[in-house]
Amino acid sequence: MKQLELQFFNSGALIYTPEKMRLLANPIQHPSQLLNEAFSNFISLKDKALVLKLILNIRSEEFEIEKKTSTYSFLKTFGFSDNFIELFWRPFCAGVFLDKELEVNADFFIFLIRNFSVGKVGVPKKGMQEIPLQMSRHLDSAKLKLGVRVKELSEKQVLLTNGEVIQAKAVVCAFNQDEQNDSENFRSVINYYFSTKEPLTWGKWLLIVPPQYGFHINNISVMSEVSTSYSSDERNLISVSVIGKNDPGESVVADELKRIAGFDLNLQFVEKFEINRALPRNYSTEQTGLKNGIYFCGDHLGGPSIDGALKSGRLTAEKILADF
Repeated sequence: MKQLELQFFNSGALIYTPEKMRLLANPIQHPSQLLNEAFSNFISLKDKALVLKLILNIRSEEFEIEKKTSTYSFLKTFGFSDNFIELFWRPFCAGVFLDKELEVNADFFIFLIRNFSVGKVGVPKKGMQEIPLQMSRHLDSAKLKLGVRVKELSEKQVLLTNGEVIQAKAVVCAFNQDEQNDSENFRSVINYYFSTKEPLTWGKWLLIVPPQYGFHINNISVMSEVSTSYSSDERNLISVSVIGKNDPGESVVADELKRIAGFDLNLQFVEKFEINRALPRNYSTEQTGLKNGIYFCGDHLGGPSIDGALKSGRLTAEKILADF
């Protein structure tokens, strides 16, 4: 973890409205921001109190909810107003779950919000690629095969499509075989990256865009503010997320960024990534699996997130060590 040199976002979010940016900060981690919106009518007093109540309640491991309750149903039952759900919870959760309908089970929502409230959201100093790169450095590069397809798996061997057979004491499958070939079983996101020399005041906050304002953009972050390593020429690197597979196109996204900022950003397009299989729609909390002698792990077992994938992989490795 230390080798990743994590760089952290602020805890909370900026919320776009046509009138002005509104800040909703985590009152536990940013107490100095408590008065920022305290006396405005943007968020009702009841919703403000419920945010604090939720954060304090879920910090207790004894906090329980009904099984198979959706995130949306939980938020309504907890008492949040429709206005606050649409302004904050829907775009915020959509950015995390890639689920604009808030269908994800509320138990996973509680798990993440608990972590968000007491911990910090961070990215590796040199980029997300550092996570697999650091893992690969512990492997024998001569035994690491990339860009090859698997034809068959069995308890003690793997057959590749080129005919090569790999013998092993244990075989691990880190994806869901039953759903891998059906893209409808996954949630999607399109990430745009732009750079600009224009000064921005969004800092290390995640900027969320409520769907009611008609933008394709769901959330924005200035990655070079979070980690200066993300820019080599002092330009601001902006990350923009569009949830789903409907790609509005570079010019539309750039125009929306300009309208959200309120001035011409003089954007330079950097790259676009269409991630059609970003997160599994269906998942369990079993963490590990064993079927026909093959070990299974992945975020479809541990929760749709990097955390879920890493934890599932670790627990599977521990299970293999114990079994052998």
